[in-house]
Amino acid sequence: MGLSKIPMKWICLGLLIVVAIILHQIPRPIEVTLHLLTGRMSFFLPGTDDSLPLIESLPVTSLNMSGFSSLPLEVQDLREQGEPLVSSGSRIILKALSRESRLTFQGEDKLRLMRLTLASRAKVILYTDQERHVLMRVWNPQVSQVELAVLGRFTLTVQDLVLLNEQGKNIPFLSFQPVHTLEVTPSIRNLVFEQEEEAPFELVMDFSQQIGQKQTWDIPLSFDPRLKVSHLDFTREERNKSVSEIHQLRIEPLMTEDKPEKKVYLKVRERDVFTLQSVSLSEKGLECELTGNTDTLMVGKDGPNKNRVPSLLFSVLYSEPLQKTIAFIREVWGIVT
Repeated sequence: MGLSKIPMKWICLGLLIVVAIILHQIPRPIEVTLHLLTGRMSFFLPGTDDSLPLIESLPVTSLNMSGFSSLPLEVQDLREQGEPLVSSGSRIILKALSRESRLTFQGEDKLRLMRLTLASRAKVILYTDQERHVLMRVWNPQVSQVELAVLGRFTLTVQDLVLLNEQGKNIPFLSFQPVHTLEVTPSIRNLVFEQEEEAPFELVMDFSQQIGQKQTWDIPLSFDPRLKVSHLDFTREERNKSVSEIHQLRIEPLMTEDKPEKKVYLKVRERDVFTLQSVSLSEKGLECELTGNTDTLMVGKDGPNKNRVPSLLFSVLYSEPLQKTIAFIREVWGIVT
């Protein structure tokens, strides 16, 4: 049968089908907002010439640190087991002996993480433990900086560190235990220390005092709302398998507010850049909000197997001008018939 003998309506229908197939294969980037409740999130910071502020002015009950090189202190008083270690007004240095060296600051409502500044291209993993501490691990080829504000006397627990005076001479601790608890009255309010180069840097943040005062778990983590991130991931490794840590997911405008999806996988393309609008600690995990443009968001119960971003075909079909045209044609057809 020749082409000329095929009815025109079937030719047109065939062409429409071909166009629909082509449009369905073409992705259409849209702006989305990810609303997540997750136990874990990792991302990379963008590559820039300047360091990037991650956290500013965050009150903490205690702060545990590892991966730093040294902490200089000017103290009015420094004691171990009630006995003074140095004279008033001394300048001392707490120097890490290994990557396992740890510092723990405790001061109830007297501690505030004033600034956490990271170098560009840092990899950050943010997660919670069973006690709902917030843990942050940072991998970075360059030096990052932490600034901690202390209001009055605080307790400092040190592990695998040495205490040095200004000339670099060792100041012996009183006990022979590997962990020492010091009572510190600083001469200056803000303490600044740097991450050791090439070493992973870890912070463990406790908010028990704030939770008790507010009678709620809603603790904003004071992330910079302009922070750009990429390589987003919400999984952990378990027996050589990636397991999702997402408890609840809603993608705006692709999911309605009253119908979030629970216990799902989400895969975001590594090159897609999102703005980290907010991160808060809740009783069930980390509540995160991220905004960005993308044409691929793979979601699924058993794995990230279905793209939730509509193709160009569905964007055309559900576009407002086309919907208005269809409504007009139906209205005219109703009048005619």
